[in-house]
Amino acid sequence: MKPTEIIETDQLRAFDAVASARSFTKAALILGIPQSTLSQQIARLEERAGRVLIRRSTRQVQLTDAGTAMLVYVHSILGLADAARRRLAIPPVEGVLKVAVAEEFAATKLAGMLAIFCRQYPRFEIRLLTARNDYIFTALDAGEVDIALGKTRVDRKRGEQLWREPLAWGGQPHALDTTSAAIPLLVYLRPSETRDLAEAALFRANRTWTIAAESGNLLGLLAAAEAGLGILPLGRNFISAPLKEISRERNLPAIGEVDYVLDYHSKTSDPAVYLFAELLRSFAKQLVQPAEHTA
Repeated sequence: MKPTEIIETDQLRAFDAVASARSFTKAALILGIPQSTLSQQIARLEERAGRVLIRRSTRQVQLTDAGTAMLVYVHSILGLADAARRRLAIPPVEGVLKVAVAEEFAATKLAGMLAIFCRQYPRFEIRLLTARNDYIFTALDAGEVDIALGKTRVDRKRGEQLWREPLAWGGQPHALDTTSAAIPLLVYLRPSETRDLAEAALFRANRTWTIAAESGNLLGLLAAAEAGLGILPLGRNFISAPLKEISRERNLPAIGEVDYVLDYHSKTSDPAVYLFAELLRSFAKQLVQPAEHTA
């Protein structure tokens, strides 16, 4: 075979079919071509290879030693060709994706997910909004973003539920080492669903509390918690060092749960939105198991 000659994939597929079926008749049926065409393709392949690859008699078809060696390369080449065909069949995904994500997810989980998305779709620009939960859905309804990951109370339905997140008390253990019976609480400014749930839990348990700090964003609350000013209600999956989950040994009541939901703007039709949503679903599956294990 001359160095400049290219073996056609049709010839390789013909050879692979004959090698698998051990029959020209069966291979022709599998490929849906006349047996004469199949024979011509094998003959051209052998001519270009400069070797006899198949020996056939009236009873059987066998590969020669050269044919057996050739078959290994044929499988590799056809596998690459099929992979290239599948990849090229996928329409290019490019453009601008506008996403809103709850602050606690953005602060702890979003970086890994964005890295995966950008590797898969490098031609995409992402406009990212991380904000308090109430603003996320307001922005979605106003069409400022295409897709939103936020949280709702379990008795309020919106969008697609991805997972149910147990809330826990987070902070520094020494924040409760005081002579005061009142719990120093770190909370969002109202309106806040986690604040409402935390205060309701304390009220039901006949525990007193004082607002040690309140903030319009999560960064402010995390800074106050790290400094030991108090404790805050936060999803268990989102409590990470230097904060710790304050155990129930401190007689703190269970707060409850919230649903993390995925929702779209009503006019969204961009396929990238649904690709991003599928990635969020895969992350949600990873989060559910740790949450259930520690509950």
